[in-house]
Amino acid sequence: MESEPLQDGSEGNNGSGNPAEQTITNTVSLSVKISLLISLIFHVAMFGIGIWGIHKCTLEENIPFYLIVAGGIGFLSKSSTLIRPSITTYMNVANTKKHIQKLEAALYAIEAVFFIFGSFWVFKEYKPSFIPSEDPSIGYCDKLVYYFAFSYLIVSYSLLGIIIICYCCFLCCMSVASGVTRQQERNQDPEAPSNPVSTSDS
Repeated sequence: MESEPLQDGSEGNNGSGNPAEQTITNTVSLSVKISLLISLIFHVAMFGIGIWGIHKCTLEENIPFYLIVAGGIGFLSKSSTLIRPSITTYMNVANTKKHIQKLEAALYAIEAVFFIFGSFWVFKEYKPSFIPSEDPSIGYCDKLVYYFAFSYLIVSYSLLGIIIICYCCFLCCMSVASGVTRQQERNQDPEAPSNPVSTSDS
């Protein structure tokens, strides 16, 4: 009988104790899901264009290979991240979340490695010939295949730069806010430094 009011109180604190924090959490969660869905679409397109252009880039055959591998692994990693909460909720297997996170870490690591290789393969051939030549010794690359890989890498580097800049700005703001808070605490408690002196005199 005494446990029921405690449960009701805890539920009330979780539900309405911090509405602003809950709103921010829901907004961030929704934004992450939308970004993952958009990323899934791009990775499916990467995989499809890589398969379609596997014999249409004789200048650097690794470019369509990169699209296939990056598209497939990227689709798996983003799908795993997207459905992980549902899997961990409905599966009562011990350490399920840890196993899924290890799988995601491995997929993202492979994706990062191929991102580096793909950057080398794509950027070193800029700007290729997009028209097949009668001479087989002269390589070319299909326009869609090359520009899709090139655009994907440029956008990825741009987003990475924006994230780094925003993170640095966040750290600077947190540092300034921490300094202001400390200064306000000192101003509100002016007698704090004098207490040790008064005790030593007595």
